[in-house]
Amino acid sequence: MRAVVVAGFDSSLKYGSRVADALEARGVEVDLRVPTTGAPRLLSDAQIAAVTGRRPRFDPWPEVVAAAAAADAVLPVLDGPNVERFFRDVHAATAPGRRPVMAAGYVGMALYDLVSGYLGRSLADVLAVNTRGDLALFADAARRLGMPDGNLLLAGLALLPTTPAPQRTGPIRTVVLTDQPTVPRTEADRVLLWDGLLDYAVRHPDRTVLLKPRHRPGEDTFHRMRTSPEGWAATRRLPPNLRIDHTPVETVVQRADLLLTVSSTAALEAIAHGVRVAFVADRVDDGSLNPPLLPSGLLRRFDQIAADDLGSPEPAWIDDVFPAHDGAAPADRFAERIVDVVQGRSPRLHDALWDSGVHESRRRTEAARAAFAAPGRRLTPRRLAAGGLRRALRLVEG
Repeated sequence: MRAVVVAGFDSSLKYGSRVADALEARGVEVDLRVPTTGAPRLLSDAQIAAVTGRRPRFDPWPEVVAAAAAADAVLPVLDGPNVERFFRDVHAATAPGRRPVMAAGYVGMALYDLVSGYLGRSLADVLAVNTRGDLALFADAARRLGMPDGNLLLAGLALLPTTPAPQRTGPIRTVVLTDQPTVPRTEADRVLLWDGLLDYAVRHPDRTVLLKPRHRPGEDTFHRMRTSPEGWAATRRLPPNLRIDHTPVETVVQRADLLLTVSSTAALEAIAHGVRVAFVADRVDDGSLNPPLLPSGLLRRFDQIAADDLGSPEPAWIDDVFPAHDGAAPADRFAERIVDVVQGRSPRLHDALWDSGVHESRRRTEAARAAFAAPGRRLTPRRLAAGGLRRALRLVEG
C-alpha cells in the first residue's frame, strides 16, 4: 500500500509527517511531496529541519498529481482551495474504481471561514475533524446542503497526543510568546502586543521572556508576516531578560512555564505538555481570531498576566479540543480510517460527493468565473460604461 502526502508550508509538513508516521506504522509506504508550481511553496531548509526528519521530494504540480493518481491514498495538506483543486485534478487523472482514497484534515484550530474551509475539503473520502464543535457544524452543513457526511471523522488534531498532561505548578521562570504573522491584523495592534510583552519583562526581571516569531526574516509561511518582531525590537531598548528566539516551537514549548499567544495552535501543543497558557486578549475581535477561544477560560489581558492572574482550561473546552482522550491518538485515528477505506472496511464517498449538487454547482461557478476573468471578457469600467450607453440607446430607439 502506498500513500502520497503533499505539503506546501512548514506547519502542513509537520502535520503531514505525523500522519505519515502513523501510516508507516500500519505498513504503508509514504511518498512525501512538495509542489513547486501551482501552489505556495514556502519552505526553507531550516523550516524543514525544524518540523521533520523527512526530506520531501520537490516536483511541479502536474507530477505530484500524477504520483497521487497512481497511489492507494493521497493526503494534500494545503489550504482549502488548493485541497479542492488537487482533488479535482486527481479525479480528472483517474477512472472510477481506480482512484486513490482521498484524505484531508486541518493543520490547526479552525477559527475562521469554517463552512467554506469544510466545503473546500469535503471531496475527501476521509476528512479528519479536530474538535467536537467542528464535527457538529460540518455535519449540519452537509445535511442542509444535501451532501453525505460519512466521510467526517472526529480524530482530533494530528499534532496532539491522546490526552493533555496535567497542568504544571510551581514558579514561572520562562515565558514564551508565540507570535503569529498576521495576528493581530494591524501593525499598530501587533506593536502593542510586543510592547505588552516588553512591559511584562520589565515587571518580572527574574523571568526569562522569549518572543518566538513564526518564522525568520526572509522565510515565509502560508500567512505572510508584514511587520516583524525584529523590526520592532530595533526601535526599542529591550531589557536583558527579553530576547527574540527562533528555536523550533516544540523545543521552546517544552521548556516554558507559561506560553502566551493571541490565537496560535501552539497553545494546544503547550497544553498537551502541561504548560500554563494565556490567550492575550487586550483586544477581542475577529482580526485577532480569539472570539472562538472564549470557552477556553484562558483569555487574559496583559495586566492580568503580569499579575499572574492565570486561568485553567475549562474541562468542556479540553474535551472539545482533545476529543481522542478515550482512545487512540489523533494521527493514529486518521491513519487507521485511511487504511480501512483503502482495504474496503469503510466506504469511499468521493464519487458521491463529486456528483452532489453542491460540488456540481461549485465547478460550474468556478468555470464561469474563469471565463469571466479571461482576457477580453473582463468587464472593465470602460466596457461597463459602453454597455450602459448601448442599453440607453436601445431604450431611446425603442
